[in-house]
Amino acid sequence: QAAFRFDAGRLELDARTDVDQNAAIARYPSRQAFANANSGVDQARRIDEFFASLDTRDAFELLEVTREADKKDIKRAYFKLSKEFHPDRYFNKNVGPYKERLSRIFQAIKAAFELLNDDTRRAAYQ
Repeated sequence: QAAFRFDAGRLELDARTDVDQNAAIARYPSRQAFANANSGVDQARRIDEFFASLDTRDAFELLEVTREADKKDIKRAYFKLSKEFHPDRYFNKNVGPYKERLSRIFQAIKAAFELLNDDTRRAAYQ
């Protein structure tokens, strides 16, 4: 018997089981609806994990760059993450509770980019 925990829109499958996680996700309509209407289970899982870690990441971790990253690397990372998490990517699609998550993720990514792209603010931040 698999042990499942569903907390705040996140599903975790107990590692002690050998049940396929994709089959388990089908039991939870919000993630399954998002997966069917959009980019699949992997993207839904990535959004859940990124959203859950927003409060623990600093600006560099949000943009997934090193502390030594230059402006070009920061801009590249911002555009990559914007493509992945921008709420308009899911325009006219049924995203359910993911709409708010995507919005918060994008706001955090944008704020991190603005902070790290400004030399004065970045120096004060470091």
